[in-house]
Amino acid sequence: MSSPPIGPPPVDVLPPVDPRTALRVMAVGAGLCGLAALLDFVPLTESGGPAGLSTVRLLLVAVGALTVAGALSWRPDLWGLWLAAAGAAVLASVGLPEARPGDWDSARLLARVLAGGAATGALLTAVSVRVRYALLSAFALFHFTGILTAVTWPPTGGTQPPWVTSQAAGRVYVPYFKFLYLSNAYHFYSPEPGPASLLYFLLQYELTKTTPPTADENPDSWKAGADPETGAPVWTKAASEWVDLPNRRQHYKDPLGLSYYRRLSVTEMVSQAMPSRYTPATFEKSFAVVRRRRVALGTHDADRKHPAVPLDPLAGPEDLQYRVPNADIVRYLLPSYTRHVADEFSFPERGPTPARRVVAVKVFRVEHSITPADALHGRRLPYNVRKKWADPADPFHPTTYKPYYLGEYDADGTLADPTDPMLYWLCPIFPKTPSAADPKGRDYEDFMSKYAGFEFDWERRTGQ
Repeated sequence: MSSPPIGPPPVDVLPPVDPRTALRVMAVGAGLCGLAALLDFVPLTESGGPAGLSTVRLLLVAVGALTVAGALSWRPDLWGLWLAAAGAAVLASVGLPEARPGDWDSARLLARVLAGGAATGALLTAVSVRVRYALLSAFALFHFTGILTAVTWPPTGGTQPPWVTSQAAGRVYVPYFKFLYLSNAYHFYSPEPGPASLLYFLLQYELTKTTPPTADENPDSWKAGADPETGAPVWTKAASEWVDLPNRRQHYKDPLGLSYYRRLSVTEMVSQAMPSRYTPATFEKSFAVVRRRRVALGTHDADRKHPAVPLDPLAGPEDLQYRVPNADIVRYLLPSYTRHVADEFSFPERGPTPARRVVAVKVFRVEHSITPADALHGRRLPYNVRKKWADPADPFHPTTYKPYYLGEYDADGTLADPTDPMLYWLCPIFPKTPSAADPKGRDYEDFMSKYAGFEFDWERRTGQ
């Protein structure tokens, strides 16, 4: 015997919104995004255009997107609303302001992705239920097959992956992996994690003041001059600063460390290097190794502006210490990174704080080696009666970092010297015995800082 129904079905308790109402609200949201897109014809300046036009366009896009989302949530069963939402997302991508190249580029990309998702929603809503389930099942099968491919793609213990995996990854899944960023995490932990990559930027500034430097600012280090346009007196000074990315103190802001690990993924984007085509015989004849050997001997610089940087005998053969990044990294990512850093750390004069303009950026990609478990715990010394265990190793010691020099760039992201003898070479950090000549008592020798010309504060970095 069946029990009587408890109450009316939900559709009777909360009736659906009238399609015409949802369509009107959708039209309002799409209209706001369209108005922001029409304002794109008004030229913008770096300050945002006339009367803060950039802010107005951002508000129009934000309110319009929320209105469109609300209308779609009322009647997600109507394919026409999904199609209208796709059109509104396209308008929103055009309506986002771009006073300078690259402004709001991530938001525009998000709007285009949402437009594609809404168009897909329109298709799934328009077809029958059976076709909808078939399409969703096919996509789920495609996605999880891609995850299996990503896991089994890397070589394991020197053994190449199966032929089917290589063909599926190379011919089908690579664009999909890059779009969803599936190729990093699954490769990173399969079969075992490799060293993490960090980015160290040495920023070279030009500081400018319109008021005389005070006694606390070391007046002798400032150079007096005049503004070329107004003739007003100005004081200038050169300065340098290291910026490391990611930095736990600055970027670990939430319990899950999301902001920190997102920046870590940014650094991993430039860690891919082209496979070495050198053999020992051909590498001996290359210009790169000839220039590098001159640096090791200290004969590369007639003016002695740069110190000698020896090769690392513990890093393997010379060709393994020379890591040329992929072509897309050299052509697009590194110039983009340096332009962003130069813009981020440049600002006008702010009261007593002088104006700061980045004029050059030296970039190092730093591999942080993973300390083995036995060294982290302390190795056993079988032939030492008095001391059976060695002291545990410091996983953040400077010698666990391997800096590769990626070149010096100007504020526009242009590589200053493509023939730099240390370009793409390892700048080693050697262990040494502390001596009385070193006031800090350091047990390492940092050739990255020596070649860059400005000392990196490893004590601050390793104290994280």
